[in-house]
Amino acid sequence: MEPLRIADVEFKSRLFLGTGKFSSREALRAAVAASETELVTVALTRVDFADREDDIISALAGSKVRVMLNTSGARDA
Repeated sequence: MEPLRIADVEFKSRLFLGTGKFSSREALRAAVAASETELVTVALTRVDFADREDDIISALAGSKVRVMLNTSGARDA
C-alpha cells in the first residue's frame, strides 16, 4: 500500500487515533505506542493551557506523533 500523503507530510500508517475515550494519560500513551499511529486528534476543549502538567498534549510529549486539534464541541475561540 502506498503511503498516505497530506500536503507535504507522508504517513506510513493510515490509522488516526482520537484521545477522547481514554481513562487516563497512561492508557493514552500505551495505545499510541501499541497502535504505531502517526497522527492523534485532540479535542480543543481537552487542552488546558493553564495547567501544563495535566494537559492532554503533555501526555503525548516524547512520542513521535503529529497532533491535530479538533474544534468540535468548542463554543468560542
